[in-house]
Amino acid sequence: MNTEHEALSKNVNPLSGRVAIVRDTAESITKAGIVLPETAKGKLNSGTVIAVGIGCEEVIEPGCRVVFSGFGGSEIRIGDDLVLLMDQGDIHARVNTDEKIAEVK
Repeated sequence: MNTEHEALSKNVNPLSGRVAIVRDTAESITKAGIVLPETAKGKLNSGTVIAVGIGCEEVIEPGCRVVFSGFGGSEIRIGDDLVLLMDQGDIHARVNTDEKIAEVK
C-alpha cells in the first residue's frame, strides 16, 4: 500500500464486514492519443483495499487489489479522496498483479 493510502486508511474504520476501497483511475489518453475529459471516463470496478472491518475474511486485507460489483457500496469523500465503502460480499476477486485491469464490454 502506498503512503497516500496509508494516511487515508487511518481516517476510515469500516464496520461489520465492510471494506474501504480506493478505485483505480481510468486512462485519460486513448491508444490513438486522444485526451478524454473527466466526464467521458468510466469508473473502473477495481481498486486497492485500504481498510477492512471486523468480521471480514482473512483473504481480503489492506493493500490488496480487488475487482468488485459496479453497483455496490457507497462513495464518500475524505478531503480530496474518494473512498468506496462496500460489503465484502460485493467483492468478486482478489487480483495478484499490478497490471491495469479493464472491463471487457
